Amino acid sequence: MTDNRMREESETISTTSTAVENEGRKVSYEDELLKNINQQLPQQATNKAAESLTITSAFPLTNEDKAKIVNKYLEKTGTRLRQIKTVVDQKLISGIRLQSESFYYEVSGQKTLRELKDYLSRNPIIEEEL
Repeated sequence: MTDNRMREESETISTTSTAVENEGRKVSYEDELLKNINQQLPQQATNKAAESLTITSAFPLTNEDKAKIVNKYLEKTGTRLRQIKTVVDQKLISGIRLQSESFYYEVSGQKTLRELKDYLSRNPIIEEEL
């Protein structure tokens, strides 16, 4: 294989999303989305370090949905991104989780059930109350 051909293949790999299946979870690295987002952002100097963002959802997201989520994240946090990773994890049941080095946000069926379980363990139902 020629050096040019190897270089072309490595460039293609570095700009496409790769998917890995692991224990019912599908993990994708959104290199193309990151490239598009970085091209749209003004080149502002910031003292914040670039972060890695993981978007976890119960079902696959469209590219449009991913872009909206990332843009809202950037608007709220003002951070730069060095990596965007999406994870499809059916254990969430429904909803979404966003996580980076300095940010965590979750609205999911799994979180709701976890909170309900914690509440019930702290406040047991007494038969007399029923």
